[in-house]
This record gives sequence, structure tokens and C-alpha cells, in this order.
Amino acid sequence: MTVVVSIQPMTLLVIPLWSRPIRRFQVLHSNTYLGSRDSKYYGGAFPELFCYGTGTPNSPRRVPVSLELGLRHLLLLSDRRFAQSAIFSLVAFDELARSRAHSNLAVKLRANPKAANEMVSLSPEALKELLYHNEKLEHAARAGRPLPELNTSTELSGAKSIFRILSDSAGKSFGTKEERLEMRKRVYAYYHTFDRPHLMVTASPRDDNSLWLAVNAGFDASTPSSAAQSFDDLCSSGKAFPDQDDIRRAALKDPYLAAVRFDNFACFFFEQIVGGWDKETGKAHETGGLFGKAVAYTAGVETQGGGTLHFHALITLEDFPATHDEEKRWECK
Repeated sequence: MTVVVSIQPMTLLVIPLWSRPIRRFQVLHSNTYLGSRDSKYYGGAFPELFCYGTGTPNSPRRVPVSLELGLRHLLLLSDRRFAQSAIFSLVAFDELARSRAHSNLAVKLRANPKAANEMVSLSPEALKELLYHNEKLEHAARAGRPLPELNTSTELSGAKSIFRILSDSAGKSFGTKEERLEMRKRVYAYYHTFDRPHLMVTASPRDDNSLWLAVNAGFDASTPSSAAQSFDDLCSSGKAFPDQDDIRRAALKDPYLAAVRFDNFACFFFEQIVGGWDKETGKAHETGGLFGKAVAYTAGVETQGGGTLHFHALITLEDFPATHDEEKRWECK
């Protein structure tokens, strides 16, 4: 039983009689800016998620917890409001990306203190010329033209070393152009170390049609076309199974849960199907997998047009023909 009170025309407030009195919170606005490392930042930026301003990823704790572990904990809670908040997920993604880049940059500068002084004294003109030169290098390499030479001045040589440090740090950040270049370097190193791979695999789990993901994310009943918010709703509406649109709508509203499912699928694929790879030990089990025993593998993950994840993997197997001649001799046995 509920009491419906009219507040304004077309505005209703539903108050359950058996519930406790409604707690009202007054959100005070301020012109004082808080950095993302401030303990009050998340409570002030997301009052709808942290109504008391505590329990945030960087709140003071008796046992210190890193920002990455704090965000991961909130995104994995059974209460999916953190993961399904588009703004909070975007901020968490950006925070983790910048944290990885800054940590790598701090290590680089600590190992090379001279680079920090050179970075402060670097002129914008020198950095602009170096960026333009790198762009010309990329265009020339793709077109197969001779690579242009850089003016070997003292300032540009210092800018080149600084730019290399910055590019390497940016490669540790998610979704950047430098990260993609790092992935290419890893593939080239793989070919140089293990020669031609025995298996080249592309796997697309298609998270947008996962019933498991839809059930854990919660069916979206915010649109008229969706009548299912739970299996009880399905039964009451006479439906034995949710529609594909219901599943897709529920699955795509929780990208973090989709990433967890994708990671579980990838681990199962490499551990059980391909070569019996063990992530803990960094090598394959003695029994191997369906295709034998893996020696090494590398994989790059990217999103498809529909927003779902898939990966491209290169895999080298033990006692497997590496060349065409070896393959023929292997088939003749």
C-alpha cells in the first residue's frame, strides 16, 4: 500500500507506508575546485553514488588501498549502480589510464633526472617541430618513401629524448595511439623471437547477446518496448524467455561486466582450448590443450562497431611444423 501525494502538475511522489521516513540531502555548491586525488573529490562529484561522502575510492582507510583497487571494488559490487553510471565509469577509466601513464613517467624520470630539467627548458617551437617531423615519418613509412631527416640541433636532440619518454608513458594509457603502437612492437618482437606463429585466431564472444550478462546487469525496463526487469516479470507477462532486444539493452548498459565476461572467456580459451596456458606460472601445463602445448602467445584486444570486445591472437605451439617444408614432412609421418 502506498500514498500518492501531488506536488506539482504531472509530478508525483510515491511514499511507501511501511518504509522509513525519507531522508533528504542538501547538496551545497562551491566554487572551490578539488583535484581527483583529494579525498572529498568523488563524494562531491557523485553525490548520488556517495550520499554521505564516504566509501569513495580514495577515502582515508586504516589499511591503504590503491586507487585502482578502490575503483575495481566499486565496479565489481553486486550493486551495479557504480558500473552502470556512464559518467562514473568514464571518470574511472580516465583515472586509471592517467595513473598508469603518470606512474611510468615517474619511473622514467627517476631513472633519468636530467630529462626533467630538459623538459622544463624545452621550447614550444622545438616540440612542435618534432611532432611535425614524426608525422612526416609516419606518412613516409606508410607510402614507402625515404624517411626525412631531422635537423640535428642541440635543442631538438634533447626534445627527441623527451618525446621518446612521453610516447613510452602514453603507450601505457588505455585507448591511445601510442598504446596501439606498443601493441605493434609486441607483435614484431613476437615474430622476431618465435618466427611465424602456428595459429592466428580471432575470437568475438558477442557480449550483446549474453543472457548471463543481461541477468547480472538487470533487465532495462525504462523503455516501453522492454517489459522485462527480472524473470518474475517475464513469468507474469507470459514470456518464458526474454526477447533479444531485452538482452541486448541490458548487456550493453554495463560495459565493465561485459569486460569481466570477456576476460573470463579469454582466460578459458588460452588455458583450456588452445595450449593449456597457466597465467600464474607464465607457461603451459604439461598436458597442454586441444591444440597441443603452447610455447608463447600474444593477443591484442579491440572493440567492434557494435561496442563489443574481440581479440586477435598469435600462438606458437610445441612440436608443431614451423615452415611449409616441415609441415609436409609432418604430414607424411
